[in-house]
Amino acid sequence: MTLRQFLDDGNYLEARHEIAESLETSTTTLPKTLAELELYLEEHPRTLPPRILMTELFIRHKQFDLAADELEEGLQYAPHDPILLAEMGELFLRLDRPREAVTVLTSATEWMPLSRELWELLGEAHFACQQIPQAITALEHADHMGASSPEILRSLADMHSRMGNIESAVQILFRLQKEFPELLSETLLKMEELRGISIESPVIWMAAELYQKALRPEPALAIYHKLSEKVPAARDRVITSLRNLLKIFPENAMAENILAEALVAQGLYTEAAQIYQKLLGNDSMAGTAHDGLLKIV
Repeated sequence: MTLRQFLDDGNYLEARHEIAESLETSTTTLPKTLAELELYLEEHPRTLPPRILMTELFIRHKQFDLAADELEEGLQYAPHDPILLAEMGELFLRLDRPREAVTVLTSATEWMPLSRELWELLGEAHFACQQIPQAITALEHADHMGASSPEILRSLADMHSRMGNIESAVQILFRLQKEFPELLSETLLKMEELRGISIESPVIWMAAELYQKALRPEPALAIYHKLSEKVPAARDRVITSLRNLLKIFPENAMAENILAEALVAQGLYTEAAQIYQKLLGNDSMAGTAHDGLLKIV
């Protein structure tokens, strides 16, 4: 069958395949294909799929202005068609015209509010306009519409960080690691880029847990040590966390010393003394252990 026959039958998927195959095998040329589509649209100007096919060809061959002209003509016949609006919005983003993209994509989401792709595009457009709160709102809409997407979660964490919402950024990164364990290393890198996490914030525990999962005890221990010193109410939880960490790293002298200090601060002298006695046999920790035992006595 020919391209025209596919178009006449309304079989636009096969028409797309025919166009791709014909151009790939050089059985036709781009000008000839465009002429066929143009002729069909002259006869059926309100039929949108062939116009989309024509737009795709223009975009594929980087003729973006012609693609925009084609979409604008289609919108004259169907001004609220969400597919045309989405194509136009994506094209505006390619052309670095984000404010126009925001306008058409906002309209598109009003007519197709359950399209996750549209909300993602709208978030991207708002971000390109430096409209970060609006971008977050759009991406949160997209996030609620289906299975988690690492791309959406990455973007949300980055945007919250830019807004200074560090706790929200950490919560999203923790979720990213939990739902996509294979991204643990990437998540930690992003975590380390964050600044200003309060030691009293609940998300500090998430950060420590991520380091433990990555088998990187030193940053986790730094967090536990600071918590034990600065937040007395957190010491019991610190003690539990350190005991769990020592199950994974049983010979970690630094963890044992921090645990002993926390135990002393909580009045649990017997267990602390046992730990210090063990540390006396560690050349690097013997002096610290000796001082710790003197405090107990």
